[in-house]
Amino acid sequence: MVNKHYQILWDTVALVQFKEIFVYIRKDSYQNALKVKNRIVKCVDNLKSEPRRYKPDQFRLDGDKAFRSFEVYNIRITYFIDDANLKVNIIRVWSTKQEPLTY
Repeated sequence: MVNKHYQILWDTVALVQFKEIFVYIRKDSYQNALKVKNRIVKCVDNLKSEPRRYKPDQFRLDGDKAFRSFEVYNIRITYFIDDANLKVNIIRVWSTKQEPLTY
């Protein structure tokens, strides 16, 4: 059995959202901001070998199972699995305290 390793790509908007969340948390606690950041980065890194470890995104209107998401400390990360090119695209990072957007 050949283990496939996917490449992780961050959408520009997702990176900006991630940074905004980090800066917001950092206002209260730099240590907590680092804890959240490191945990998210670790979970995203795990997608390289197991991109389907999380459930399909419940906010996806068409139910496309290539779009998946997970939560870390009330932060929701949405990603798309591109099997043809062995890539995982991080497309959105947002606080679960916000209103969810369907797409």
